[in-house]
Amino acid sequence: MQPNCVKLTDLKAFRFHLEITHQVDDYIFLTKIYYEDVDLFRLGEQYDLNKIYAHIAICETLKYCSLFPVKIDFSIISSLISPATLEFFLQVFQKGYAQCKYENQIGNRYQPIFIHQELSNDLITIPLFHSEESILVGNGGGKDSFLAMKLLENAQLPYSIYQWTRPEYGRSQYQHELCSKLLHHASPFKSHKVSVYDDFTESPFIKLYYPHLKGAFTLGIPESIFEALPVLLSHQHTALCFANEKSSDTGNLYWEGIQGEVNHQWVKSLEAELFFQNFIDQWIVNGFKFFSILKPIYDYRIFSHLANYPEFIKNSHSCNVDKPWCKKCPKCAYVWLGYLAHFEKSLVDQIFGTTPFDDEDLIIHYKNMTGIEGHRSFECIGKIEECQLFMKKCLEKGLQGKMLDIFKKEVMGGDKDWKLLEEQLNQVHSAHNIPENFFQKLKAFI
Repeated sequence: MQPNCVKLTDLKAFRFHLEITHQVDDYIFLTKIYYEDVDLFRLGEQYDLNKIYAHIAICETLKYCSLFPVKIDFSIISSLISPATLEFFLQVFQKGYAQCKYENQIGNRYQPIFIHQELSNDLITIPLFHSEESILVGNGGGKDSFLAMKLLENAQLPYSIYQWTRPEYGRSQYQHELCSKLLHHASPFKSHKVSVYDDFTESPFIKLYYPHLKGAFTLGIPESIFEALPVLLSHQHTALCFANEKSSDTGNLYWEGIQGEVNHQWVKSLEAELFFQNFIDQWIVNGFKFFSILKPIYDYRIFSHLANYPEFIKNSHSCNVDKPWCKKCPKCAYVWLGYLAHFEKSLVDQIFGTTPFDDEDLIIHYKNMTGIEGHRSFECIGKIEECQLFMKKCLEKGLQGKMLDIFKKEVMGGDKDWKLLEEQLNQVHSAHNIPENFFQKLKAFI
């Protein structure tokens, strides 16, 4: 059983927020996107923002693909989108929702039917050009965001902060407060906040009406990119920078259902990064630059950099279940492991209060992420080899626990070349999308 049609029924711009209404058969849902320091009316006097708004609505339609509807109706924005927009939507769905399809065992046989009126082929774009380079940097409150700020500061590249919240991660104000704690250790020029309120993802709708489905699945990255465009234009930033590392280019498993790789982090991959930038540059904002400052390096090197800043970890958070830390999910287990491998245990204990290696709920996650059984957890975590190295470091530090005993028996007993593995994961790779003028200043610090 699946809904017949998801229809975009209304899109309105107010002075400080957008309202996007969708109808799922007979049910109505509303998404509101608030800009704390962007006057959309004033910005609209400088630029025609309607195409941007339409594509924000397109991205906010993606979450309804969790329902696998027969049809998706974009009729009301037909004149603002192109055939390329529908191809964009389909590509993001196919790659970004691979995990959702896997968890619901719905393979490539499913593809939504698009309903629309005559589409536009208008190539007129908003020019993005300013005399001084200014970078807008995403701050999600975690270790990667922190390192991105420090690298930019070391390279003397001016930047401002972009904080973006969604309801599935908790109360918006609380999320912003948690993220802002990192700014005690950084020096941005400004800080911009965008807050999304959404009664689809935070409601029990799927559980009650479609209990056979896994639940609402939100990608986050495409929505946050498109919703940053008014911020870029209003505050004259020339580039949008996220902190997605090279580890996100590696998938979790191969699945016959899609005859390809399921990658929980596809939206953070270099492939996706280039895809998002090229589409926006060609169809919406000409000159748009989007890059990930950590894309040249794996998490293994990231943690090594972070070891130089022990003071930051008490103000960081990474959990997507119960912020700042639920201490039970794969993401908490992973960051906890990385912190124990690189920082003094007494410092890490101040955050987590206990040890993870005897917790039966976490042991299954550690077995997955170290390759002992199952597949690498569906979370934003490092490669299996990185997790193995972190576990090895914990053993060498004299830490103890049931999981470490399992790891010692199952992994350490092999003939793995640990030195070679460390060298490979500590490299700075050339495959990235950092603009050359930025990279020349950054490369000595990455």
